[in-house]
Amino acid sequence: MKAISAVVLAVLILLGVIASLEMSGGPLQDTAGIVESVGTVPDAHTGASQRVASVVLSNGKRVQAKIVANDDVHSGQEVNLRVSRNVPSGEWLFEVDVAKAKQVVK
Repeated sequence: MKAISAVVLAVLILLGVIASLEMSGGPLQDTAGIVESVGTVPDAHTGASQRVASVVLSNGKRVQAKIVANDDVHSGQEVNLRVSRNVPSGEWLFEVDVAKAKQVVK
């Protein structure tokens, strides 16, 4: 009887660990791309305008990336993107990191 309880408890703990890892969104990833255009959109939470860049990734996919810092981002510029996953919606979030792009050696 105690062995069955221990196995059930171990399975529940394992499921809890798996669920927490899935919900954490995982670690940040980096990718690079070329800025296609820059504009502003209203922030969904605050209503204030937020700068975004339309970026073309190396695989041809176009994404919208938030410009977090007060960096001068312009069309045609190569930028580094920090990629994370939004837990509630499951969508991927992209943020422009100009400082890191300047360090990239081609």
